[in-house]
Amino acid sequence: MVRWLGIETVRRLEAQGRIKTHVLPQARLAYADAELTKLGVPAVLLATPLVRLDLPMPPSANKYWVPVPTFSGSGKIIARHILSRDGKSYRREVWLAVRQAGIRSALVCRLRMVTVLHFRTRGIADIKNRCKCLDDALAYAGVYVDDSQIDHGEQIRGQIVRGGRVVVYLYENDSPYPAYPPTAPQAAGV
Repeated sequence: MVRWLGIETVRRLEAQGRIKTHVLPQARLAYADAELTKLGVPAVLLATPLVRLDLPMPPSANKYWVPVPTFSGSGKIIARHILSRDGKSYRREVWLAVRQAGIRSALVCRLRMVTVLHFRTRGIADIKNRCKCLDDALAYAGVYVDDSQIDHGEQIRGQIVRGGRVVVYLYENDSPYPAYPPTAPQAAGV
């Protein structure tokens, strides 16, 4: 049996921490901005991203690539890793979201990436395990040429959201730190 609750009751139960309501898509980015501000990310970074995307949660890297046994020239069995079905469908979802966001050409500058991961449950989840899949899918979708353009990456665990979501902010990296790898110092008097 479904029981409908009034808005006052829902707000009271949320304040008590007894229920979590579904976050509507148009409110997700506002929640992400508020979380980043609470975590100390400067407001100037939030104000001027080159790209801001609200994407589905990527699969785990353990499910993104799958080993396939093949034979080498000498007859030995070796494992070759290929993109899984989950990986292919995630790439298609990201490609579609990027096209719907109006991104038609890849960024070619050095980048700083802030990623807010909104998991679907409070269970144990490895943030970095998801980010490599996200980086590859964004490169495949044409947001940037290659994920080696990302000089600085920051991953933040966000709120619990039904279905899980990822909010990605890409900024031009104008860091005062020197580019990596540093250039070799010039020998004196040579």
